[in-house]
Amino acid sequence: MQLLTLLAVAAMATADHITGGYSPTKSRVSLDAKTDFFTAVGNDANYAPATNGVRICATKFVSVSQQVVAGINYKFRVKGCAVDRAANAVKDCVCPKDAPRQTYDISIYVQGWTDTYTVNSITNVTDAKADL
Repeated sequence: MQLLTLLAVAAMATADHITGGYSPTKSRVSLDAKTDFFTAVGNDANYAPATNGVRICATKFVSVSQQVVAGINYKFRVKGCAVDRAANAVKDCVCPKDAPRQTYDISIYVQGWTDTYTVNSITNVTDAKADL
């Protein structure tokens, strides 16, 4: 009986996930995910060339999904503004008064046990919608 209960709990815990895929998008972003986000975006050395020098001060987390690989791939949707350097994208950052607030998708890879944090892409969702 205990074995059946354990199997049922395990099945329910994994039912929401697609093997190898991203978890369902969650509007509640965990403290661990936020910590990983700010550790990644707060250092210019963590940005992949594909980000083209874009840095975002995230003032609100909209959602996150994640994929467990040899680390974690995150897809964050945030509201915020473009800033001039990573040091201005840290936790509790403030957007300049004249900076437009927009929505961005930011993809980050984290491998905590090797202290690896990579910001892979930043997409301005507000601009992408305007292009449609």
